[in-house]
Amino acid sequence: MEEDFEVGYGKPPKDTRFKPGQSGNPAGRPKSPRSLARDLLEEMYETVTVGEGETRETLSKQRSILRGLTAKAMEGDPKAAAMVIELVQRLTWNAGGAEAILAED
Repeated sequence: MEEDFEVGYGKPPKDTRFKPGQSGNPAGRPKSPRSLARDLLEEMYETVTVGEGETRETLSKQRSILRGLTAKAMEGDPKAAAMVIELVQRLTWNAGGAEAILAED
């Protein structure tokens, strides 16, 4: 075989070059591990069906947990009540008040 092209630095022999459409790294860059925060948020956004008797409702797990927590607070559970109040204070303070949160929609 007669080589009629230059071979050298940055110019490999034609038979060892990547073919058009062929990647030099077929496996690609490895995926980074998922964070705990991302896994938790995805889990909380999954939906569940809740309800009593004939009425059924599809809610996110986050909404379902909050509904249960506020129900316990309304029944007189002091720990649940303290947790609900603390959550409301912390979340509304960080967002600029309840009006700002409710106005987002």
